[in-house]
Amino acid sequence: MYVDVESGTTDKRVSFKRMNDDAEKGKFDCILAKELSRIARNGELAYKIKRVLLSNNIHYITLDGAINSRM
Repeated sequence: MYVDVESGTTDKRVSFKRMNDDAEKGKFDCILAKELSRIARNGELAYKIKRVLLSNNIHYITLDGAINSRM
């Protein structure tokens, strides 16, 4: 579990960096987030995360229903 309460505008977040590193190592296959803004609020960071998720076949779901990468 990764708990991140810092701003989604930067990747300088301890839990976020750990999650991203673990994603690149294939340690999980799904991310469940409250909403998209909890992962990223800027375009560059969003594309970086998308690349990591796609290249590691990681499913992404937001609880607000905005995103479900497998639907």
